Amino acid sequence: MANIREVAKRSGVSVGTVSRYLNGVKIRDDNAEAIARAIEALDYHPNLIGRALTTQRTYAIGVLVASAANVFVSSSIGKLETAFEKQGYSSLFIDFHGDVDVLKEKVEFLKRRFVDGLVIFLSEVDAEHLEFLETVNIPVIVVDNPVESGMVDSIVVNNATSAREMVGAMIDAGHKRVGVIAPSQETYVGRRRLKGWTEAFESRGLPARSQDVRLCAPSKDEGFAAACSLIDQGEVTALFSCNYYLALGALKAISRRGLHPGMDIGFASFDDFDFSDVMYPSLSVIRQPMGEIIDVVASRMCSRLNGDVDEVGIQTLSCSVNITDSIRGGLQ
Repeated sequence: MANIREVAKRSGVSVGTVSRYLNGVKIRDDNAEAIARAIEALDYHPNLIGRALTTQRTYAIGVLVASAANVFVSSSIGKLETAFEKQGYSSLFIDFHGDVDVLKEKVEFLKRRFVDGLVIFLSEVDAEHLEFLETVNIPVIVVDNPVESGMVDSIVVNNATSAREMVGAMIDAGHKRVGVIAPSQETYVGRRRLKGWTEAFESRGLPARSQDVRLCAPSKDEGFAAACSLIDQGEVTALFSCNYYLALGALKAISRRGLHPGMDIGFASFDDFDFSDVMYPSLSVIRQPMGEIIDVVASRMCSRLNGDVDEVGIQTLSCSVNITDSIRGGLQ
């Protein structure tokens, strides 16, 4: 089995330089590349226990998710694991099933395992239940929920602005009544996306009618029931679904009513996980910047662990609003 001295000899640098490289210290790019090549050629595996004792770090990040089955989460965790691996960190993934009490237990569990930091996906939990994160005493990054704290970083997207732009385009296309299917208003995401729908009408001097709003759990079945209710009401000429699962339910309802989205009824949704272009016309969707979210989380966490961050706070990333002819359905 190769040792650190062999790596140093093959890469043409000192043992100390290899040690600094393995411990995440910034070194010259040419030295880093030479060490990486030597490690691969020698199939070198550092002594993780010794490394942890020397650096007082485990090089492990705890990642907590509200539901591993959620498409937003499942599309993120593999990429996040890869991003951390590139920085020399392993990831420990835990599902807390959307339960705040379970979340608290799992945070303590990970702290007892001496993880260096925590990333928490929290789109379905209200921030008012998260005060305990301020006392965790290791770097914490929350995704999809803004936590007002000097101890916790938050990464969110411009939910309200994106929804307002999409619904505004539907109104400008000619729709007077756009039904909205939104998640519970107990969640940040649900509140912000419904706010965008409301502002699209109000900014144009039009009424945002409460009878055109359906609030429900973010599931396909709930989305189906809500869309059926709006269609059967007979007043709306378009639907805006506020997340992926609600969109699937709404599309099912449209089909069951013998209608075609983008032709017989206008349609748009928040979230797109590679299904919008299977329809004709392609569906209007708001795409979250998944790659950018992962990159920001990984780089921010590593910067905090390396002591390169002076302040923590809320960072807002921009979604892409992709408008197609699907918003024009029902206007003929």
